[in-house]
Amino acid sequence: MSYRPSARAYVNNYATSQISTEDPKELVLLLYNGAIRFLEQAKLAIIQSNVRKRGENLARVINIIGELNASLNVEAGGETASFLRGLYMNMLVELPKVNLDNNVEVIERTIRYLRELKRLWEDRVMKKVQVSEVAMKAKAMDPKVRSSFSFAA
Repeated sequence: MSYRPSARAYVNNYATSQISTEDPKELVLLLYNGAIRFLEQAKLAIIQSNVRKRGENLARVINIIGELNASLNVEAGGETASFLRGLYMNMLVELPKVNLDNNVEVIERTIRYLRELKRLWEDRVMKKVQVSEVAMKAKAMDPKVRSSFSFAA
């Protein structure tokens, strides 16, 4: 008797529920990490002449970049969002060509762009989130703030 399929289903269900409850800012970080990982796997597949793995990993990256692109709010994000839209669209045009010509340079360039975007996201967005969380916790611990609330009926 094997419990492997049910264990795998449990892990997949857990992973799906964890992702669906993640903070949107954390999700962007997960998407960048996933895209970079799949690009590295696609590059390895090209080196190993593994057409199936190359195609699977490129498809995953294209889906991730499509999601990143779809999540942009150009009206609210202004120039930065417009720049990202152009960059993502360029990636979405260039990456499918890799399936035809095995151009590792396109993969390496895309990895560099995504690593830089990830670094900027961590430095500019995630650090702001951490600072605001620390401020909220400090405020919650401040006796002056706590004393202004009364639990007496």
